[in-house]
Amino acid sequence: MASRQKALGFGRIAMAAGLMGGALAPAARAVTFPPTWCDIAGRAQSNFARMNLAEQQKFETSRNDFRFRLVQYDTQATGPTVPPALPNAAQAYQQCIDGLDSLGQPALDPSGAAYGAAKVLFEATSFTRPAWITAALAHPEIQFLVYRGAAPATLFPQNNAHWYLPQEYRAWYAKGVVAGLATQSNTVGLLMNFDGPATGQAAPVQDATNANAFLLGARSVNPAVQVVTVANQTFAATVQPPNNPWPGFSSSTPWAIPAYLNCRATEQTPAGPLTGQDIFDPSKNPDASADPVTNRLRNGPPIDCLAIDKLMAAWPAIDVLAGIRASFLPQVYALTASGNPHPPLFIESAMSDTMAAGDIDGFLGDPRVLTASVFDFQAFLHQAADRFLGGQLASDPVQQVLPQRIPGYSHGVSGIDIARLSHLLNAVQRARIRANTIGVLLGVHDPLCGAQAMQYLGAGGGAGYSFDAGGCMDTNERYAGIAGAANPAPLAPQFAAHLRCIPVAAADPVTQYPWRCAP
Repeated sequence: MASRQKALGFGRIAMAAGLMGGALAPAARAVTFPPTWCDIAGRAQSNFARMNLAEQQKFETSRNDFRFRLVQYDTQATGPTVPPALPNAAQAYQQCIDGLDSLGQPALDPSGAAYGAAKVLFEATSFTRPAWITAALAHPEIQFLVYRGAAPATLFPQNNAHWYLPQEYRAWYAKGVVAGLATQSNTVGLLMNFDGPATGQAAPVQDATNANAFLLGARSVNPAVQVVTVANQTFAATVQPPNNPWPGFSSSTPWAIPAYLNCRATEQTPAGPLTGQDIFDPSKNPDASADPVTNRLRNGPPIDCLAIDKLMAAWPAIDVLAGIRASFLPQVYALTASGNPHPPLFIESAMSDTMAAGDIDGFLGDPRVLTASVFDFQAFLHQAADRFLGGQLASDPVQQVLPQRIPGYSHGVSGIDIARLSHLLNAVQRARIRANTIGVLLGVHDPLCGAQAMQYLGAGGGAGYSFDAGGCMDTNERYAGIAGAANPAPLAPQFAAHLRCIPVAAADPVTQYPWRCAP
């Protein structure tokens, strides 16, 4: 790619040469800097946030035709913050737009030069959409790139916001194949964020699309398998407004989770045995002290353990559990802290090969983790960067579904894939998994097309999505849902059951844990 060639002289300050032969040397030339690209990343306890940051950092190190700036924000801040606390999303965007730091001073690059106003802003999230849209509409001179969220094209008349949609349902189909072949009881659990409309919050469409693809994958190789979902009706990993991290949380090692975070009563903490709410009291448990990065108290009670307990009590035959929820906690709890002498095998959510070694080991180090989704941002980021430098990005569509492989950029790597398969899967299972997923992961076969997809997801007995004449589910409905429907993102009726564990602030009558499931 020509635009990625070495840009000699960028960032070097011209200096006067002094007197030469009795005459003044030529005046110093104005310094020319490459454009500033501002990467924005939420600081959270989720594996998805860690993956986003790792992918952005790899991209930054591979180019020298931009000056890259990173601004992180507190994903749970509900209003403006004051330093040293991290900014909220709107403040982070404004810092990039203005070229300022959190104190209102010019932000400086490693050489000491001011970054100035960003020309490109990139974020991989769908949770800060209102702030992102507001900033994009107010600044048509800046190109805004967002990964994974969908937005109506008519919203941006200046065509300065671009929404890139990965086909992550392909990995969920493949993981369904893994689950369908790995289960011996023909009973599989799926831990979700939302399973339908909640107060003020419709089900995230991509969650529903991923879950439906998972069911299709499992049934494609095992028609007898039952898949049961449980949802917390929240993205939050903990409940302690405003979603503070759990005790002992470290942004450096988010996979290291204290064993006492298990939804039970009296447990051994660094301060000795504590019961119920005392576990989350900073004055009693030193693990519940302020997070050194965000300054938030680490006193959030985890809730995934509640949902997993409810699911396993209702369906004890479950021997494979998959987690859509983006947190390290579900795996740790299900495999090591639940007290279950025969815990289910686990299928993880989202990661990237660029994550830190500790992250990857925390995700895949236990062989009872069968596999995970693997995201790769590099091809589309490089293509977007080249198109910006070539003056073409502003004419690109507002919303694009990313192909699995982008010619000239992907270098044999799919945008969405699955991770290593556990050695607990035997040779026959592994061969069948590869045979039944390779076409899907290469982008050759679309699992949301065909007779089975129409039966499960179409009208007349299915979930009610639209299908085209070729037998493929409507592309827009995969990402934006069914327009005008009471539930725009329905799940296939072929799921065996849907449980809910909506956390409420009431002590469990048995364990005295300060939160419990409702209903």
